[in-house]
Amino acid sequence: MRKKAIKHAVIIYTLLLGVLALATSLNFVIAQSGQVPTAYIPPINYTALIFQLIAVLFITLICSLCFISKENGKYTIAVPTNQLAVICTAIAITYTFSIFVHQLITPLFMPVFLTAFLLAPLSKRRNVFFANLFSNILILVVITIGQVYQYSSIPHAPAIMFLIGILAGSLAAFVLTYENRRFQFIIKGIIICLISIGLTVAISSIVFTQVSYATMEYRFVTAAPRFLDEMARSALVFSSLAFFTQLILGILLAPLFEKAFNLLTNSRLIDLTDHNFPLMKRLMTEIPGTFNHSLTVANFAQMCAIAIGENPYLARAAAYYHDIGKLENPHFFKENQLDETNPHDSILPEVSAEVIRNHAEFGIELCKQYWIPKEIYSVAIEHHGTMPITVFLAKAQSMTDGKVDVAEYSYKGPIPSTKIAAIIMICDAAEAAIRAVEDDEDSKRQEVLDKLIQDRIKAGQFDACDITLKELYTIKDTILSAFSGVYHKRIKYPDGK
Repeated sequence: MRKKAIKHAVIIYTLLLGVLALATSLNFVIAQSGQVPTAYIPPINYTALIFQLIAVLFITLICSLCFISKENGKYTIAVPTNQLAVICTAIAITYTFSIFVHQLITPLFMPVFLTAFLLAPLSKRRNVFFANLFSNILILVVITIGQVYQYSSIPHAPAIMFLIGILAGSLAAFVLTYENRRFQFIIKGIIICLISIGLTVAISSIVFTQVSYATMEYRFVTAAPRFLDEMARSALVFSSLAFFTQLILGILLAPLFEKAFNLLTNSRLIDLTDHNFPLMKRLMTEIPGTFNHSLTVANFAQMCAIAIGENPYLARAAAYYHDIGKLENPHFFKENQLDETNPHDSILPEVSAEVIRNHAEFGIELCKQYWIPKEIYSVAIEHHGTMPITVFLAKAQSMTDGKVDVAEYSYKGPIPSTKIAAIIMICDAAEAAIRAVEDDEDSKRQEVLDKLIQDRIKAGQFDACDITLKELYTIKDTILSAFSGVYHKRIKYPDGK
């Protein structure tokens, strides 16, 4: 694992531990108000148990999130720290609200599955499930410690809410996914809330019935039904308010978390491909030639992603931004040259190669300025890999009798690390190469595309991503089919008709 990732993980763990420790201490202070200060701190064995639970939670999250990446021929373990940070934030929010609501209002109002509602549109099912499970375990452990010191006014309510939190949170983790549209999220969330309310009332009635009859010697027999009615009514009212409040908070906070932690979801990808997005508007107005090229590549890439089972929203967004670096020196690129003037005609080929090569690095800087997620801007520099810039390499070779260093006329890389980057690499090169073919025969286009893919395979451009030969040829067939649809011939209408 990289040192930077380890440093970020330690910072996140320290912050999580600090927030939970502060909330727990304040909870004990409120619970023991009026007693001596030494009673504010729980026994050391309980403190150690809580710290152990948090450590297990953190290690589990890291193991769930980490993946193997390959850079410069070396394999490393990578952890998306933005995902780790948002999960820990959701757990901290749920934990803090729950223990204070339990102490100051009623256990029946605790937002026990708020973690699931916050994370469902932002992370994978497995991460949401583990985060919800551990947040409920932490809440139950701390409240159980409070019950040992007789801090709880309704002893069985925390156990009931723990059960509801596990059941409803697990249901939310597997039903509410980041692939859902927001309207679907709301409808499914309402259904989960209604199911949870029914379960809470049913379980509360059963539990409090047993408690009531077990302690009947302290009550009048005629008071028991009234007591049960009041408890069922309280469970219905408080659980309804609590569960729908959690749904509303999940809907409101998810977009804020997306922006604050720079997360990538389908809804955010749709927003990033909106032509009114500031950076997209600059591309459209300042360099319309590159903009139209990007639209065509996006259409190809989206179809290719669907064909091999990748995220089409991510493929489209990556294609939109893959040449965003051409906003610097746009007139050096052919699609933006509106007349016959070509600035490369008056400069050395090595200078031309450097200008062309720099658009990939400038694209990353520009994307970072506009808070474009890494999954998108990494494609901006990976989609050319380390391929040579053949036009200027040939020009340099024609100007000398000696051997030209190919590295001086090649992109600096890195090579594609994901299937999406590989798709954009092929679609970007194919859009120009196939369109340049004057022959209308499909066999000629197929020959050009075959050579394009084979050249990149031989150059090792796909060695860092797990794309297969079968998928590469599926991409080829998809591009050929898409090209025929985009550049089909039109009927010529008679003049004046």
